[in-house]
Amino acid sequence: MTRWAKAMGGLAFWALSAFVAQAQFPGGAGGGPAMPEPVGVPSGAGMPSGPMPQYGGGGPVELPDYVNLPAGSPSAFTCDEHIPECAVYLHIGGQALQRNRPVGPPLGYFNPIPAAPGVPGTAVQWDNINPNMAWGPKGTLGILYENHAFELTGFYIPNSTSSTTIAPAGGMSLPFLPLPPELANYNSILTSATSVQPSLKTALGNIEANYRTTNLAIFGCEAIVGFRYTDLQETGTVISSAPTGSLNYQTRSFNRMLLPQIGFEHNLRPWHGISLGSSYKAAIGPNLTQSYLSVNDGQGLNLQSGSQANNYFSQVYEINAYANLLLLDRFRLKMGVDLLWLNGIMEPGRIYSQNLSSPNITSHTGSSFFWGPSIECQFLF
Repeated sequence: MTRWAKAMGGLAFWALSAFVAQAQFPGGAGGGPAMPEPVGVPSGAGMPSGPMPQYGGGGPVELPDYVNLPAGSPSAFTCDEHIPECAVYLHIGGQALQRNRPVGPPLGYFNPIPAAPGVPGTAVQWDNINPNMAWGPKGTLGILYENHAFELTGFYIPNSTSSTTIAPAGGMSLPFLPLPPELANYNSILTSATSVQPSLKTALGNIEANYRTTNLAIFGCEAIVGFRYTDLQETGTVISSAPTGSLNYQTRSFNRMLLPQIGFEHNLRPWHGISLGSSYKAAIGPNLTQSYLSVNDGQGLNLQSGSQANNYFSQVYEINAYANLLLLDRFRLKMGVDLLWLNGIMEPGRIYSQNLSSPNITSHTGSSFFWGPSIECQFLF
């Protein structure tokens, strides 16, 4: 079949289809009756009364309560107030701290002392003492309201004593100035001491009242404002022994610091169930100090004594780095390392005087550095 014959056949098929389609819908141009209009919605007597029945023959349609709006609601888009979170949190654990080595004037020189002027001999120093790391309780009680918190937190390290004994074969000479007449019986100990035993006893307490807040737009950061009371009590003892007797030289220092402080804390969660963080605090304010010294013989008889009270401007700086194990929704385990620096304080080694004829207590302050681990169980109620 040629191409033009195929074209003519297709045209004839299209015309036949159009004719059949018009025959199925009579009326209009074909002259037959017009198509009936759609059935209208009845009204008046023809409208059924009462609620529309449920499909399946049940009663009236009732919507569940959770899709109903309150009677006073202006629209479907209500603006209910957010209920802020209010909770109490409690932290219970332990804190360990170790002090740096103390400082002070020399306690003795190994014999024989070099004859050349200005050439020191081997000296016994305060820093021959290596303080122990001591543990104590630590806790926090706070109230959390939305992004605000008020808390009391603190720790206490009870008395911990560290000592050492230096006893060279050739004996030692003590760097005291000539003894007063009432101590003339102890002159031999100045050049023939057989041993020197320095020791240091330290107790440290700290309590803080802080307000914490966080900006909800800055994730994981908290600002800290508050007050802290830090109490450091130390006793330094130097026992110098000789065949003719011994001298027990004791110095005591009390530092009571009430300081306003500021700081911040940062926390992030790099892994599921573990968070890492750090906090930084700085406190500056008055330090009420008391210093004492006393010299006793081997039988406990007081030979010399002195005391002094001063007020100083002191600072406390604290850094804490920690990791939290998020064990439950409202319970976690916190493990960290604390660094604490007390500046502008009285120390036992600085109270130590080599002039027993007139033992004046120096007014020079120093500093002490503490570090150690901590562990806490943290609860949120």
